[in-house]
Amino acid sequence: MTTRLGLDAGDPAVRLVVDGYLAYVDNACLRWWEAGCPEELRSPLVESAVGALTGALAALSPVPEP
Repeated sequence: MTTRLGLDAGDPAVRLVVDGYLAYVDNACLRWWEAGCPEELRSPLVESAVGALTGALAALSPVPEP
């Protein structure tokens, strides 16, 4: 995953962010599966996973100085 995103897998901050994202997706998918994989929750699950990745990657960007 880190290679495809152009991230340095050796950077501890990158590992922390990627591991946190993967833990979120793992848990969200498990909850969806436990609910019986309802079709009406498929799109919200995917959208939340994409949003979580977007947020995780934003956390790696330097915050602009005011």
